[in-house]
Amino acid sequence: MSIPIRQLMQKAVIQAAPEETVGELRQRMAGTDVGALPVITPQGVLMGIVTADDLMADLAETLPVSRVMSSPVHTVAPEVTAGEAARIMRDRRHHHLVVVDGAEVVGMLSSFDLLAAVR
Repeated sequence: MSIPIRQLMQKAVIQAAPEETVGELRQRMAGTDVGALPVITPQGVLMGIVTADDLMADLAETLPVSRVMSSPVHTVAPEVTAGEAARIMRDRRHHHLVVVDGAEVVGMLSSFDLLAAVR
């Protein structure tokens, strides 16, 4: 598929801060029906990603997200095609990609976003 992911990605990115807790993110993710959140510092630096799978373990509610997030984060540019993004997800066994323009997070792409494009 040669569709640029900027047309498929979620542009309203819900973010997490590194000092937020597992309990806070569990609530936010359940309330917003998202499967992953980029972890971004107050200075706007992408630090990691937390997925619903990361939060399924028996973790203390007060544990900081910075202790369970995955880092480094695999990112892609908005110009990447859906086909390229699908290959990256398959090869790296990820269900979410953070979309960046330079150092700024501009979107999130999930495997469900890709599947919706082929319906």
